[in-house]
Formats: sequence, C-alpha cells, structure tokens
Amino acid sequence: MLIDFKIINPKTVANSFPECNNLTSKSLGLKWTNQENKIYLDYLEEYFGFFKTKSLRKKYEVFSDLGKKLGNRSSKQVKTHHNKMMQRFKSI
Repeated sequence: MLIDFKIINPKTVANSFPECNNLTSKSLGLKWTNQENKIYLDYLEEYFGFFKTKSLRKKYEVFSDLGKKLGNRSSKQVKTHHNKMMQRFKSI
C-alpha cells in the first residue's frame, strides 16, 4: 500500500484557519510579560524565606500559589521560570 504524501505550504494552512493568524507566542502564554515578571519579583521579595530550600518551597507550595496569583500560569511554568532566573542571575 502506497501513501501519497503531499508537501503542505504553511501559508496555505494559515489562510485556511484565519482565527489562528493573530496568535503569537505572548498570546499563547509562551513568554512572560513585564507585568508577570513584576508579580514574580514582588512575590519573591515578600516570601524570600520560603525560597531558601527545596523543602520549604515544597512545604509552602510557593510555585502553585504564585501560579494562582498570576492567573494564567501553572505551577510547573512558574517553577521553570524560577529555575531559569536562578541560572541566569546565580542567586536570589
């Protein structure tokens, strides 16, 4: 049995779904906005003691709580963002 694969032009697909043309990485929630970063930093400053050790972060569920404050971020996204910031800036 032979399968006929056709090469699809991405522009043709995009034109077929006009409701998807306005989607950006920001609207999909892939990049953190300045406002989200400010909320993250304010939370980090307010609850600094909870971020000192892994056991404290887990006990007080800081990533879950911060995700709820942000509204549109899961705890996993918040944890990943925190880890990225720690790698970039080396400390809190």
